[in-house]
Amino acid sequence: MNRRDALRLGSVCGLALWVTGCRTAQRQGARLPLARHPSGLLELPPGFQVLELQSAGQAMTDGHPVPEQPDGMACFSTNDGRWVLLRNHELSTATLMRTWYDQIPGMDGRVVPEPRASADALGGVTRLVLNPTRLKSDLLAGHLSTDSLESSNFVLAGTDCNCSGGIVSGGWVSCEESSEPGHGYAYLTLPTDAALTSPRRIPTWGRFHREGVAVAPNGTVYQTEDRSDGCLYRFVPDTPNPFGKGQLQALCIEGVPHTHPYPQGPRRHQDPAWPDGQTWQVHWVDIPDPSASTKTCRT
Repeated sequence: MNRRDALRLGSVCGLALWVTGCRTAQRQGARLPLARHPSGLLELPPGFQVLELQSAGQAMTDGHPVPEQPDGMACFSTNDGRWVLLRNHELSTATLMRTWYDQIPGMDGRVVPEPRASADALGGVTRLVLNPTRLKSDLLAGHLSTDSLESSNFVLAGTDCNCSGGIVSGGWVSCEESSEPGHGYAYLTLPTDAALTSPRRIPTWGRFHREGVAVAPNGTVYQTEDRSDGCLYRFVPDTPNPFGKGQLQALCIEGVPHTHPYPQGPRRHQDPAWPDGQTWQVHWVDIPDPSASTKTCRT
């Protein structure tokens, strides 16, 4: 099962895995056979367990239904020993969802809850509060469901194609994989967001088809773009605070028109264009218009 097929399952909006023996098998170079799990959700290697936390359409504690298309997520430990899962939902507008994901019903007429980033996009972030002791017990017992989920709620709504993101100090940054007008931003969400909050947009990081982010100890933010012509970006803050003022830049590899790893496109069984250990001379180019008001950041 590839990544896109897994996302299109849609009916499963939270999976928890308890893994045993994997590192040993990896060190030994063992090939782990897959077997259909009794739940029917996945095929798993020996030592893996899976259970369903939520399904799309179920009512969350705040009364909103669980959205489809779970994607990037991050788990945080709280001071009282609970786990908080902040979970992306890669949903776009109703029109695009109807075009590309016709197996997901109920897109037309769906109302985006408020406060929200926009009224036209159905993506966002939800929050699950879990009891790890009960979760571990249910996983080890092979249960297919669990009562470890104590509450769940929307924390971010009205965003477009929340695919991946990254962990920052104390929170999860959810990224819009979009270049649509008014979208393409990074948003900060917090494990303490016990209700839908006003969107915390991070405009200084730029507006583009953002995939993932990572923050260096000095506050520099490195960002990827999920497009064939996408760039590798960095936001250099004026101070170590990644959310303050600063400069957005893109990486330039001198004398190399593109860095696609395969000369004949994404085909299998071909020699890569670049040998192992390839190095280049690089420099960073300032992006004068991070909001992409006249042209895209990658342009």
